[in-house]
Amino acid sequence: MKNPKSAPTKSAPRPLKAGIAKQYLDLQELRAEVRRAEIRFGIRMHSPKGAMRPEQRSH
Repeated sequence: MKNPKSAPTKSAPRPLKAGIAKQYLDLQELRAEVRRAEIRFGIRMHSPKGAMRPEQRSH
C-alpha cells in the first residue's frame, strides 16, 4: 500500500476510488482461490521450484 504509483490522488473522484476498492477485493478473492488450489494440489503456483518438485518442499 506504500507504493506511490498505485495510491490514488486526493483529487480522484469517488467512483474511481470505489472501482479501485472493488478491484482490490476481487484481487483478494482471487488470491484466496489460488491459495485453496495450491493447498489442494500441494504446489505453489507462483514458485517454479515448488511447482517442479512438490515432494522436496520442507513442509
